[in-house]
This record gives sequence, C-alpha cells and structure tokens, in this order.
Amino acid sequence: PGAKVSVALLWGRGAQARQTITFPYVPAHFTRLPFHFTAGASDRHATFRVTGTGSGTFTVGTVSLMPQDNVDGFRPGPIRLLRSEHFGLMRFPGGNYVSDLNWYHLVGNPNSRPPFFDHAWNTVKSDDVGLNEFMTLCRLIDTRPYITVNAGFGGAHSAA
Repeated sequence: PGAKVSVALLWGRGAQARQTITFPYVPAHFTRLPFHFTAGASDRHATFRVTGTGSGTFTVGTVSLMPQDNVDGFRPGPIRLLRSEHFGLMRFPGGNYVSDLNWYHLVGNPNSRPPFFDHAWNTVKSDDVGLNEFMTLCRLIDTRPYITVNAGFGGAHSAA
C-alpha cells in the first residue's frame, strides 16, 4: 500500500504511441488487477512496462499478454497450425522438465499456481499450461493426450 502502480504499452516514440493504465490503490494482499490494451500500430519492438511511484512496495506475480481473440487461452494461429498437422498424440509434459515436476502444481487456477525452480534448466518456471489446459489444447487440435510421469526425482507417489 502507498505505491501507485502503472502499466503501459509503448509501440513507438512520443506520447501518442502509448497507452497507460494507472492503479491508484494496490492492496497488500495478492489480487488480480485485470486490464486491456489496444495498440495503435504494429511494432516488433513494442514494450510492456510496469512502474511504481510513491512510497511502499508491490510485487508482480505474473503478466499475461494474451490476445483478445484467444481460443480457450491459446493463440488462434498456433492452434490452426497444430490442428493442420494431424498429430496422432501429444505428450505432456516432456523432456527434462518432467524429471523435476510435481504434478500437483499443474492443476487448479493457473493464476494461483506457484512458480517453481527447474533444476534441469537452472531457472524459475511458471505453469501457464497445466493438465486442464493441456487437455483443452488436445481437444482444440483434435489429438489424443499422452501424459508422462516424473521418473526422475519423483517416485511411485508422484506417478500415482
């Protein structure tokens, strides 16, 4: 509390090439602050900016730049492309990612999922696409799901 937070989309130079939304009050507890931007022009070098002024602190959990024409949380172009490939099945999760994964973090509201440290890639990850979203993706592209289990650092319990 005390900090005034602004989010801005900049798509060029000058005051006319931006849209800014200011939240005059940000509560101390976690809350979702939805906002929408419409860029005035196409710009490959557009910038999304979060700034705070005044006293106090704030923390940004996650930011989604999902386009308004999304299909159940997925961009329509990749959905069309994946559907046109006619995959027989799609694996999730895959690669080294699964060896450090707790599947409990893949269920529920994506906005409430905690980020986790991925030891294979030495970075922090968020789970925007969890099990429910994966099943939705499979339905959208008309393929069968193939769900893997944690055979790396997991055990029988994590595979159950």
